[in-house]
Amino acid sequence: ASYVDFPHLLQIESVACEQMLDITVSSSRLAIETSRAEMAIEDLTLLVRDSELGNREDLADLLLKFAYDVSKVVERVEKLAPVVIGMVDQVNAANDFALRTIQSAAIHATDSSIPCILSMSGETTTVMRRSFDESFNAANNWIEKLSKDHWHLLDDLRFADAQLVTISEVASPASSAKHRDGLFVGIFSQIGKRVLKMREFQSHPALLKSMETFPWRATAQVKATIKTLEVVHADLGKLRGTVDAQVGRTITLDEQMKSLNSGMERL
Repeated sequence: ASYVDFPHLLQIESVACEQMLDITVSSSRLAIETSRAEMAIEDLTLLVRDSELGNREDLADLLLKFAYDVSKVVERVEKLAPVVIGMVDQVNAANDFALRTIQSAAIHATDSSIPCILSMSGETTTVMRRSFDESFNAANNWIEKLSKDHWHLLDDLRFADAQLVTISEVASPASSAKHRDGLFVGIFSQIGKRVLKMREFQSHPALLKSMETFPWRATAQVKATIKTLEVVHADLGKLRGTVDAQVGRTITLDEQMKSLNSGMERL
């Protein structure tokens, strides 16, 4: 038996991977929705430049800058999906390598006259501990990398949100800033009356609202993701402490290997 705890490690990994993949799907949907709104903000910018607003050039420049920065955030969100999937594969590969390494060591230590029995020899225990450390580090590094990526994303979103405040201040002389559907829809309603009835512009209010609300909606998702990652990181830390202190329950070789097999199937 061993104090190494693959069952607990695989449980943490499975829950973390499931949560991260769910979050990634939601984030990707939000990113796609916002990408569709880019044309609407470009049209709004053209309308602003062609309007009689006294500060039209400043306002148009700010709108373009906001749209550009949001598009960069959207790109980062979209790039996170393959990163998450790739890291799940890396974690699973580490577990698969651990399983094969432990199996090989156990078979090597087994009496050739009874090949059906795997031995928990001193060598097997050493190999198991090393394999556990490698699998653990793969999971821990994955969580830390994702946390860092999401903190950077949060910084970008805070900057985008601050830009909205500036745009609101520049647009404040107009009553558009008070529109019930937000600042962008208000500006569009005020200076785009001549195009509102045109078919190609009828979806613009909804798209503009989507673009304006992207920073706070994405921020809520990113904060929830960071919190999830912090919980997983804390769980891994507790597991690491238990294994290092050898205060947990002892787990048989058979149970360790079964947990690796079933855990990899879930992943």
